[in-house]
Amino acid sequence: RGEAAALLAKVLARLRSPGLFAANLSATDLVELAEGLRALDAQDEAALRPLGQEILRRRGELTPDESHRVHAAYQAMKLPLPQVWTQPGAATKRSGAELVTTQAFAPQEGHEKKRRGNHDIERVSPPRVVRDYKMMSY
Repeated sequence: RGEAAALLAKVLARLRSPGLFAANLSATDLVELAEGLRALDAQDEAALRPLGQEILRRRGELTPDESHRVHAAYQAMKLPLPQVWTQPGAATKRSGAELVTTQAFAPQEGHEKKRRGNHDIERVSPPRVVRDYKMMSY
């Protein structure tokens, strides 16, 4: 049991490091990692948040079954998957002798980038303008 706790501590410490998921981990691997952490009764929110955020970024790659499994795993770890993102708004933390304010944003409905032009419809070219007035008279 002591070895499992030490291994869990190492894994959770590694999960906190930035840029970890840029490696070639598939979305299925991330789901299995979340289920393994649940089985080991991981409670470290600072390590579970980046994993959950990466899973949500890649949710298009998940099958419905995998999505259900990862939601259940996070629910069992008492951190529902939709809550892995920081709540929108300003938060102030003390860092040593100074106060650090961070602000989180959430996209709102109707604020998506608008595509310029309608690229789905093939449009017909406008008619050519003929400048030869003699030919136009026939």
